[in-house]
Amino acid sequence: MLTGLHGFFLVSGYNVSSWVGFGCFFSSNLTFGWGGPIAFTCIPPLVLLAGCIWIPESPRWLLTQGRVDEAWRILSRLHRDASDLNEIAAHEEFFQMRRQIEFEASNPSGYWDTLKNPQYRKRAFLACFIQFAANPTGALVINYYSVIIYENLGLTRFMPLLMYCIYTQISAFGNLFSLLTIDRTGRRFALLTGFIGCLVAVVLETAMVGRFVTTSTAPRRKERA
Repeated sequence: MLTGLHGFFLVSGYNVSSWVGFGCFFSSNLTFGWGGPIAFTCIPPLVLLAGCIWIPESPRWLLTQGRVDEAWRILSRLHRDASDLNEIAAHEEFFQMRRQIEFEASNPSGYWDTLKNPQYRKRAFLACFIQFAANPTGALVINYYSVIIYENLGLTRFMPLLMYCIYTQISAFGNLFSLLTIDRTGRRFALLTGFIGCLVAVVLETAMVGRFVTTSTAPRRKERA
């Protein structure tokens, strides 16, 4: 679920930016119409920068650096619970983290060791394949050119932007549903159904573009021999 939050926040960012662009479309100031959305992108990084002041260091990273006392203080604070006065949960996780780091330190690491180890090599291949396969689904292409596609379908003025807002809104809800159900369905089922669904959607989208999208370029006349 925590991993799924990445996709949800990513698509939610697309959705927020689409509504900002939609609102700026109605501005009578042409400079603000394109400068406003760009200026708005400064707000989330500033909020993140301010929030970093209160984000503690990772206890696991502190353990790898040998800063055991600092790691324990942060982990204890994160696990603070009035019903667990002896901090049993914090002690158990701290013990597990230290043993995991010791185990990882005893194993080979690095790119070459990853390629030599069959288990690591398989995991690296699957990770690279999923990252690659996520792009050919066509989601990014449709996302980037959806406004142009809607214009070619005959929509004018603010309607292409509004349709893009609705598109990203549905995508955000889809990612929310996925992160809430992924721990029950499993990653394999979600990947297989997701890729198949994207394949079907791209095929239908391609067929609809070929059937309904028209071009303003007049066909060339055949030259006489």
